[in-house]
Amino acid sequence: MGDDEEIKIADIRILNSVEAERELVERYDRLRKSPRFEEWKHKKVGEYWERSLVRAPFIEALTFRELLKISVDNLLKKRSVGNSKIVGLLEAFDRLFQEEKDGGENEAARAPLPFLPQLVSDAPPATWQPLGAEASSTAQVIIAQWEQVRGELIRGGQGSGLLRTVLLQSADGALTQEECVALWCLADGSASLASSLLGKDEGEISELQTSASSKLLAALEEHCAVDLQWVRGAISGLGASEESLLFSLSEEHLNERLAPAVLRMVLVAVGAEHPLLNGREFGGYWTQKPNGLEALLKKVRAAETVEEQKEFLETLAPQFPTEVLLEYVSD
Repeated sequence: MGDDEEIKIADIRILNSVEAERELVERYDRLRKSPRFEEWKHKKVGEYWERSLVRAPFIEALTFRELLKISVDNLLKKRSVGNSKIVGLLEAFDRLFQEEKDGGENEAARAPLPFLPQLVSDAPPATWQPLGAEASSTAQVIIAQWEQVRGELIRGGQGSGLLRTVLLQSADGALTQEECVALWCLADGSASLASSLLGKDEGEISELQTSASSKLLAALEEHCAVDLQWVRGAISGLGASEESLLFSLSEEHLNERLAPAVLRMVLVAVGAEHPLLNGREFGGYWTQKPNGLEALLKKVRAAETVEEQKEFLETLAPQFPTEVLLEYVSD
């Protein structure tokens, strides 16, 4: 890492949760009230993202109008949206607002989205039913990324892993493109965003998500039942970390950006949820028993000392950060 990069990382602001929420709400409100909102709402966040910061492909692919459909509260709940991405998003808003002062003069200097794929031309074409005419450009980006990785997998050789199977089977007819986007949004914790991306009402989106889950499970049962059974076993307890699941299911040639999204789609399809603590989702972990962790903490509270509580947690829930759980125990 060079000196300039070290300085850049060191300069990133550190925000606590209250500061992050306050600043995001302020920028959401400023954009909604701006006299240029009708002009700006169709612009993509990625056009204003600082390329030297940590990247956030899903957020960058959204238009500002689509972003505003994700509440600040839900955005901050996402485990994948850490401090660096929040700061990057705040700075993207500020660059957008700068156009009011610049009169749009700097627009030509902004770099295009670097992650928009060039479709692989030497792979057999995907056969899934295409998006409808009302689908947004962001939905088209999701599908383009999917087909890009599919082409890379085909060129990379043979394999039969679960994530690879999802990518190949979906594009080869197991799902429609609309079902893929709908399930993608549900798995990412942005179910309501699917309506905007696909131009459909909530009832239609719910039907797409249900049919996508059913079709995806059928394809996985047929092509990689052993891996699917392993996933079900892994999430049968209090919770399995997304990181550990990805590590166990990692495959060569699988795009790192897409792997987490594909895994989440599988998890949602098998009925997995995030564990609940005090009624809030504990992101980054998945289980088929969302109330199990909270039930355990009730028992841990009965321990007489903090040392005993810590020992119980380290024994019964070693996959979770003990110090974080102790904070919930003391609430």
